[in-house]
Amino acid sequence: MPISLSELSFVGQLTLLLLLLLSILSWGLIIDRYLRFVKSKKGFPQLIARISNIAQWSEWSSQSRMFDKLPSARTVRQVAQRAERETDPAALERYARIVGEAELGQIERGLPILATIGSTSPFIGLFGTVWGIIDAFIGIGRYGSPNLAVVAPGIAEALICTAAGLVVAVPAVVGYNYFVARVRDEARRIEQAADFILVFHNRAVTGGR
Repeated sequence: MPISLSELSFVGQLTLLLLLLLSILSWGLIIDRYLRFVKSKKGFPQLIARISNIAQWSEWSSQSRMFDKLPSARTVRQVAQRAERETDPAALERYARIVGEAELGQIERGLPILATIGSTSPFIGLFGTVWGIIDAFIGIGRYGSPNLAVVAPGIAEALICTAAGLVVAVPAVVGYNYFVARVRDEARRIEQAADFILVFHNRAVTGGR
């Protein structure tokens, strides 16, 4: 007969509650970051199509603002605003790198939390596992008999906590590894978009605005 939550010890219930909260947080981060990366990947070709044909300074902010939810577009807009008053191409390139790194930092927010959940959840589950086994041994000592009815609740609690820890950890680890690769893709998109404004600026400086 399946064991109900009410039959678990207080420590077992607390362990499962903590794992449930971590699971909700983990899936929330996974869904949020996934949607952001999908939107960025789909919108980037449209952004490039817009900015690749820009001929005047006034167009940079207006065109990039149309895609302001994309990290690459926000980078272009900020660099373009700086470029109008910057005469040193090397200084503008450094500024573009700083802005791009700041945008990547925003994208990476939450990933350390996923990594932490993925690495700690099995140990939280293991704590419940150990506690369940201890409870089983206490039952044996209390009743003086290692029969199934005595040890079953503790062993069941131990296995449930073990499984719960893995169920929480696996998606978090997979999500973290997936998003680390997507961050690298986003870094390339930011760099590629910033190159357009840098080239435009360099031509303006050398050829006159």
